[in-house]
Amino acid sequence: MKGVTPEVIAEVRMHASILDIVSETVVLKRAGAQYKGLCPFHTEKGPSFYVTPEKGIYKCFGCGEGGDVFAFVQKTKGLNFIDSVRELAQRYGVKLVESAQEQQEYDRRSQILLLYQQASEYYIKLLQDPREGIIGRKYLEDRGLTAEMIERFKLGYAPNTWDGLLNYLTEKTKASPATLEEAGLVRKRQETSGHYDLFRNRLMIPICDSEGRVIAFGGRTLGDDSAKYVNSPESPIYTKSHHLFGYNLAKQAIKEKDSVIVVEGYFDVITSHQYGFTNTVAPLGTALTEAQAKLLVRYTDSKRVYLSFDADTAGATAIERGAKTLNQIAEGVGIELRVINIPGGKDPDECLRSGAEGQAAFQKAITDAALMIDYQLEKAVAGINLDKSTGRIDAASRIVPILAVIKNSVARGEYVRNWAMQLRLREEEILADVSQYRAANRIDVPRNFGPGGYGQGGQSQGGYRNYQNGGGYQNKYQNGQRNNYQNQRGDDGGGGGYQSRNNSAANYQKPPTIPEYDPNEDDGGFGSAGPRAGAGAGGLDEDREIPGGGQGGGGFPGRRNFGGGQGGGQGNFQNGQQGPGFPAKAQFTRQSNKKFGGKGNFKDKKPEFADEEGLPMPPSAMGRPANKRVPGSGSFEAEILQLALFLTSREDYDKAAQHLADDLMLTPVHQRIKAAIDGIGPNFATIEDLRMLLQDRLAPDSEAARQLIEIILKAEDFVKQKVPVLVVLLDSRARILKERLEVLKSEFSRLMSKADMEGNDSEAMALQSRIIELTQLDSVVLSKIETLEDIEKVKRSLDAIESAHSQTTKMETRV
Repeated sequence: MKGVTPEVIAEVRMHASILDIVSETVVLKRAGAQYKGLCPFHTEKGPSFYVTPEKGIYKCFGCGEGGDVFAFVQKTKGLNFIDSVRELAQRYGVKLVESAQEQQEYDRRSQILLLYQQASEYYIKLLQDPREGIIGRKYLEDRGLTAEMIERFKLGYAPNTWDGLLNYLTEKTKASPATLEEAGLVRKRQETSGHYDLFRNRLMIPICDSEGRVIAFGGRTLGDDSAKYVNSPESPIYTKSHHLFGYNLAKQAIKEKDSVIVVEGYFDVITSHQYGFTNTVAPLGTALTEAQAKLLVRYTDSKRVYLSFDADTAGATAIERGAKTLNQIAEGVGIELRVINIPGGKDPDECLRSGAEGQAAFQKAITDAALMIDYQLEKAVAGINLDKSTGRIDAASRIVPILAVIKNSVARGEYVRNWAMQLRLREEEILADVSQYRAANRIDVPRNFGPGGYGQGGQSQGGYRNYQNGGGYQNKYQNGQRNNYQNQRGDDGGGGGYQSRNNSAANYQKPPTIPEYDPNEDDGGFGSAGPRAGAGAGGLDEDREIPGGGQGGGGFPGRRNFGGGQGGGQGNFQNGQQGPGFPAKAQFTRQSNKKFGGKGNFKDKKPEFADEEGLPMPPSAMGRPANKRVPGSGSFEAEILQLALFLTSREDYDKAAQHLADDLMLTPVHQRIKAAIDGIGPNFATIEDLRMLLQDRLAPDSEAARQLIEIILKAEDFVKQKVPVLVVLLDSRARILKERLEVLKSEFSRLMSKADMEGNDSEAMALQSRIIELTQLDSVVLSKIETLEDIEKVKRSLDAIESAHSQTTKMETRV
């Protein structure tokens, strides 16, 4: 029995499709080589969650979550790494057995799948039997189905006997009647002992999973049974709400035609496929479930879905419910939902079998299919006499709730204008009713408002220890935090967003009333500049409704001899927090602004990542104890650049391996990633192979696996921008040496103070000498680095200083 070994991890990764796995939870839409959707890990209005199938990774640029297929399963299902591998292994048929109980469960499911496969073959054989299958073949002939369609959908015949399948399977597979009952193929007799076949004298229609494996049956009576259809019960391998009939045969056509047609019955699907509408599927029941809705839009870039249900009341109800479910699961991504209206109220099967005219009529019905909103509006006013004023008033009252839920304000206004003309009513009156309905039902209205974007920060005046105030452009941490890392001279200071640390009150103007807010529409205005170290005032849009970002305040005063910066620039970056005069429990989503003022009023979601470039915050910015030394942001980012070089090209890998062989990473997680790269060595065929080997090796280490995604994305940027490897090596190594030098100076300063307090003058003087040496190395050599040879000189000098200090410490310890 094999467990979770590196070989198993690699095999599961090879079989598991991250696009399929993520699509079960997130509705995705193609965006170039990637797919985007609403992040499942935080609340947002616009999609910032991206999946890259080619690399097998996902990344949210809103909250920073990222990982591979194992990480996604872990995060969404609350599993540990081992269990996520088990879950995917079972799904993709990778045999992974670790205990007797797991072996038993695996065998149980495998046996039931085998029983359904054997049952399907039994039914197919009987349909083809010259004597037994004549009634089934006659029925299919009357429906006009071709031999190709009969074979394609694996249609069969269940004989008019009580135990035909029971005897066949118990003899062929040695399965017990109890196992067949658990599988849903036979039933237990009530009065006496024994079992009997569930399906008798029926045309058998297999229901398959997305991989084409038979997991259930639908049986259409060929006699006088009161039940026209009998369907398999749910079983260990079949949950009705998770599957669509015909989906395994329609997937490719859905991709190619970029649309999917949803019909009501088995034969609607089969006949549609026969006449070329191969992107047709059906729910297994009239109610479309959330899981089925996600399957529908998984393979369509346009998210175009056609609904073609019966024209009766039940069909109309199914359309309304299906539309609601589809719109809910596709929120933020957008969906083009249309309703097919077949002339004469026919279903697709009946229409297509009526000859060439019927086939042309069905195609035209698809071409002319109305948008769901138009279908709902026309249905709402159907039967009303619009020639009478009372009828027009009644019609207006019916369409208002439909118009009110249109999210885009421009589209909503256009519909109001058109329907006002149709009803011969004043546009302003219908618009007022729509606005009142939206306000009364709190449609798309945020619960409160806050100021808009952080302003651009002021420039710091120098100082390696110059702290930044919260908010503002170039501040990589969320509002209100200080940057505890040492800035280089001239780095950007803080300033900007409301509620930054030590700020003065912003002159934020509260709107007189809560407006109807559309996240796809108005931008906030350009606010005024705030005071020194304070926040800018939030401007309003031209309708004086949507608060925007103000100009930034000055930088926070430097800790040494350097003051803060001057006033910042335009408020066109991240949105601020809740403004004064509003309820304390703000619930809005943080988004990027589009213009100077940008959109305000979004949920203050505190992200785990806050770097505008998508890089994770260094550990100390995430709550690590202050007295525990960690690498600074400069070295942290520099290490990401270095590790990314290993994943850009074979040539870059060789250069990085040559120059970084003896360099040590300062960050523990980067040390582990570098060790994994070294452990794999140069014995790989392509960079893609190296990336996959790294992902497999680091998969059990969640922190390293997550950080590897950032490195992969950075490598992708390098390739797109054609960044020279030597430039990256020079810059990143210089930054790390700078950080290392500063750490040494800080350590020597601490030890010198200690020596002074203890009266150890010789030790203090020796340490002071080393500090001077480091300062000279910084100002004379490090600041003028131009080549990798210069880097090596500085590295050797630092090594010598560290070594000398280490030897001195050892000698003093022995004394």
